[in-house]
Amino acid sequence: MYRGNRKKRKVIIFSLVGILLCMVVGYAAFSQTLNISGTSKVVSSFDVKFKDIYSTNIVGQAKDLETPSLNTDNTIASFKAGLYAPGDSITYDITIRNNGTLSAIIKLLNYTTTASENIDIVSSGVREGQVIHPNEEKHLYITVSFDEDFEGTDLEETVDIDISADFEQATGDEPVVGDNYVVTYDSKTNGGIDENQTEETAIGDNINLSKAASREGYAFVGWNTDKNAKTGMTEYKMPDQDITVYAIFSKTLTVTYQKNTNVASTGKTSDNCNIFNHETSCQVTLPSITPNTGYVQDGWYNGQTKIGNVSDKYTITSDVTLTANAIEDVVSLTVSTTATTNSITVIANANATSGISKYEYNINNSAEWIDGGTENTHTFTNLTQNQLYDIKVRVTTASGKVETASTAETTTTIPQPTFAESGVYPKTVTVTTPEGCGTTLTCTYEKTTKYPDGTVVDTPQTITATETPVEFDYHGNLVVTISDGTNTSSVSLEVEIELKASDLSFDKTKTELPCEDAQCALDELKKLLN
Repeated sequence: MYRGNRKKRKVIIFSLVGILLCMVVGYAAFSQTLNISGTSKVVSSFDVKFKDIYSTNIVGQAKDLETPSLNTDNTIASFKAGLYAPGDSITYDITIRNNGTLSAIIKLLNYTTTASENIDIVSSGVREGQVIHPNEEKHLYITVSFDEDFEGTDLEETVDIDISADFEQATGDEPVVGDNYVVTYDSKTNGGIDENQTEETAIGDNINLSKAASREGYAFVGWNTDKNAKTGMTEYKMPDQDITVYAIFSKTLTVTYQKNTNVASTGKTSDNCNIFNHETSCQVTLPSITPNTGYVQDGWYNGQTKIGNVSDKYTITSDVTLTANAIEDVVSLTVSTTATTNSITVIANANATSGISKYEYNINNSAEWIDGGTENTHTFTNLTQNQLYDIKVRVTTASGKVETASTAETTTTIPQPTFAESGVYPKTVTVTTPEGCGTTLTCTYEKTTKYPDGTVVDTPQTITATETPVEFDYHGNLVVTISDGTNTSSVSLEVEIELKASDLSFDKTKTELPCEDAQCALDELKKLLN
């Protein structure tokens, strides 16, 4: 490889393998020299020369100032390039051909240049020690580039280079030397402070990945052909072309998690993430928050600003301290009730910041609380009618906070039936009962008739209608019973039958009574009844 000296020398002749050893003794040597002056001195019968030269891979404003050319006997390759801004570059492809019948070994590659110290010159491809067989061609690549770090004002550079080569007959015992290509170790693209370096490596060989690079405030990860990579390569074999590997850098950003006095613990006390190369930020997942009893998590704060909740992603650009916050669990609880004759239904109207996890119910300060789970209603049954009861409701929030509310409610009284009598003989008693008979209430009546020759008690009858007629043909008693399943109420009515002559229709031909009129017949009937 040839790399231009950037210090003082204007005209430099480079050797990639050092000075050729003195005369080889013990065999008749064939040799040929392609020298700087452009003359070719042939001291052997074999023929190795430059075949052609052309420019390629032009970057920026670089250009040929003259057409790349060979001298008349193809022993010197020359080019003249113009570079006009830092980063400009141009590559020249030079073909070497063995036109003879003997294999030749490349002993020396010579470069003459007038390039300034602001110009980098890198060679790759064919190298000293390689054998060129008859009719074989090999390529030499010369890349000239304007130093990217140049900060001066003179931005126009002219580069003249002449290339010649020394050859010698190959003996056949030479070690195999593959083509070399250039590895550029780019430290600067991703912010490194080191100068870029180059190194020749033969095709198929592992490139050297042990070189170090540095960047202030960052750790060196390794080398990679992808400048945006986040890992370094562990092995890479040299391809048949020049390559660039980039220094990969990383920086670890740390998050410190703290808590306020209302928080019992957090899922983590610290965390970190990495930024690579030109990245400016990375993300962490905000950890869990366990509040104290009676408090609920409010989220994560950076200073006075809330930045997210548990499990949110948070982007950081530098080390930062975040604080877990919790707020008091605010609870509201009111109780409403509705009563029947034997039950009280309780409705708990409750809200909490954290939500209600359990409802409990109590009546008359019982030692046992009834667990209602998540149901906000409960009905106490089998209660006594027209009695005052103390009711309590207790709720537990998701944060563990407990709130209690109380009230009082009186059960209702079973409504009384009413009676209405009509007619004389027979007499009808109409029983009016409250709504609910046959559904929520069990309603019955029992009729007793007191005949002269004995009392007759009828089978109790069920009442389902609001009005029920009961007929009496003699004195008697009517008892109506209403039950709610727990409480029972009974009301009775004495029924008397009083007959008047005007109430009777009398036909003496149809009776055995010794009477001529209704009054006589009524008197005789009363005697019988008594």
